[in-house]
Amino acid sequence: MIVGLLGLIGLVFVVLPLLSFMRSVQLGRQLDELQRRMERLERRVSTAAPATPREMTAMAAEPAAVAPRIPEWARQPAPDAVVTPTRAAPAAATELDLEERIGGRWLQHAGLIVLLLGIAFFLRYAFEHEWLSPAVRVALGVAAGAGMAWGGVRLAARYRNYGLLLAGGGVAALYLSFYAALNLYALLGPQVAFLLFVVVTVGAAALADRTNSQAIALMAVCGGFLTPFLVGGETDQQLQLFSYVALLIAASMYLAHRRRWRWLNVASLALTIITVAAWAVAYYTDAKYLRTELFLTLYCAMFIDILRRSWSTAPDDAPFVASLLFAPVVYHVWSVVTLAPHGLAFLIYLIAFTAIAVMLGIANRSTLVRAAVFLAMALPLGAWIQAHHWRGWELTSVLAIAGIYAIHLAAQLRAAAADEDLDEREVALVHANGVGVYVALYQVLVDTLSIAQLAGVAVLLALGNAAAWFLMRNASPLRALHWLGVAFTLVAAAVWLQFGGPWAVAIWATEGAAVFLVALKADSRWLHAGAWLLLGMATFRWALPDIQETTTSYTLLLNARALTGLYVIAVLYLAAWKGAGQERAVLMVAASVLTVIVMSTEIVSFWQFRTDSADAYVAREMMLSASWVTYAAVLVVLGMRRKYAPIRYFAIVLFGIALLKVFFVDLETLGGVYRIAGFMVVGLVLLVVSFLYQRNAAAARLK
Repeated sequence: MIVGLLGLIGLVFVVLPLLSFMRSVQLGRQLDELQRRMERLERRVSTAAPATPREMTAMAAEPAAVAPRIPEWARQPAPDAVVTPTRAAPAAATELDLEERIGGRWLQHAGLIVLLLGIAFFLRYAFEHEWLSPAVRVALGVAAGAGMAWGGVRLAARYRNYGLLLAGGGVAALYLSFYAALNLYALLGPQVAFLLFVVVTVGAAALADRTNSQAIALMAVCGGFLTPFLVGGETDQQLQLFSYVALLIAASMYLAHRRRWRWLNVASLALTIITVAAWAVAYYTDAKYLRTELFLTLYCAMFIDILRRSWSTAPDDAPFVASLLFAPVVYHVWSVVTLAPHGLAFLIYLIAFTAIAVMLGIANRSTLVRAAVFLAMALPLGAWIQAHHWRGWELTSVLAIAGIYAIHLAAQLRAAAADEDLDEREVALVHANGVGVYVALYQVLVDTLSIAQLAGVAVLLALGNAAAWFLMRNASPLRALHWLGVAFTLVAAAVWLQFGGPWAVAIWATEGAAVFLVALKADSRWLHAGAWLLLGMATFRWALPDIQETTTSYTLLLNARALTGLYVIAVLYLAAWKGAGQERAVLMVAASVLTVIVMSTEIVSFWQFRTDSADAYVAREMMLSASWVTYAAVLVVLGMRRKYAPIRYFAIVLFGIALLKVFFVDLETLGGVYRIAGFMVVGLVLLVVSFLYQRNAAAARLK
């Protein structure tokens, strides 16, 4: 009861004056525009050319009997007496307009509020002194409200603002009177009071429609949603309440559509959220999830229909559209939270949500909608799976995941068949859907299937994506390549699971090279990024300790580490040969760096099993320095022959590293014949390289 009374007081003393003030400001702006237009017309009249003497003589010669005698007070001033408007006129008009606002509008608002307060004080005083019986008080309030509403409608024909505000006050008085009859005097039962509140709401809506007043319409909507709070009650009547709210939403939709009061729907949405939230706090239990979900689905469908029609007729009205977007967002959050404990209902909801939202995205040709739907589905589904809610639901979860994947895949195939534009969101959807389905299936089946079976699932999905590429390679060649990229990614995941270690390195490197070649043909930066990712994964996997560890069965170059490293180097050189520009330079330098690492690890491992020799350490250090400078010299020769600067630059850097090692490590640790041999080899190689540079420089000068 207290909540209802506070809401009614807020409606009368806050909402109504605020709406009236906003309407007054709007009308004031219109009057200002009319004033400016009148001033422009007056300036045009004042600057018009005066009549010539001949024209004035002709006019004077006309018979006087043609026109009736005009009284002296009504005659127009002589042309010389016409006063041209000065710059002070707008200021005077502004002052007059401000005076009219204060005297004609603000004082009206204040007078209505004071009058309502006076009526309330009178009723209270009369109640305290028992002047009037409760029935008489309520009857007086109803009569006053009805009279104000009727009089306001009559006055609105000549004084619109004054009459509409008076009529709105009458509606508020009717709400207040019936509230007092129910909660203060107990003259009415809840059912009768509810019907009377509904009658007032319907009357206010009809009054708003007749007078074309959006403010009174908003009062009717607020009063309609406030009615359940005014009536109150100690028991849960969800079916009646939610049915009543559905009727209110439908009535608001009709009135807003009839009079083009679009923001009335936003008010209806906000009040619906408040009403449902208040009911949920007081009465919601987990056993009522299904009925609640069905009603909320109905509400959401009604507001989505408004949003759809508004989107097509007023796509530039961003604030209105953004306000209506709260309906599907709040509905989805509620559904995810309340249905998560009910596994089957949760999965059915996600499938239905995905299907309907994807169809809306297709109908509006919007990849943004489909991308938002994918995120809105994937996040709660992933959280639900991580919380192990799927236990005991393996088959159902797999079917739901497959259904959601199929819906998105069908939309993507349709877009490819229609050769629609391929934007970044569509590309992200193809990869997220193709890879995400395996991630979800892996999380559900990891405790049920073996590693080999999980790898088989990845291979099956890869074959499906390869089939999509094969079917769409002619209709949409560029889009189809993305399915091929997804297939390579799934095969890489299968290899990781099934084989691991060196096999994963070799296959990932092969896939990276294949995707790189496809990216060059399609000129796709997304495929380029995927190729670099696969090559980086292969290199990173090769660098992990389980591959880098030297085993007891080590054989120089004929071991898993060296063979896979050399294979990755060959793949990088192949990609560099096919590539161009900076990408080729990066690939060449990466292959050269990996070559130096492979040589160094093989030298270190070779001497690792010969630690019983006294010269093992010094021999290893001498071989490292000699191999580095020798390889750098080879790169210089190749760079000069191919006239490719990046390789020469890397060789110079490698020479610098070798020289630092020679002077700061070898000079300190090497001795005897190893020091002599190491320094002589490094020195001779440096002299040969220097001679080659000087010869090339001389040849360039001769040319």
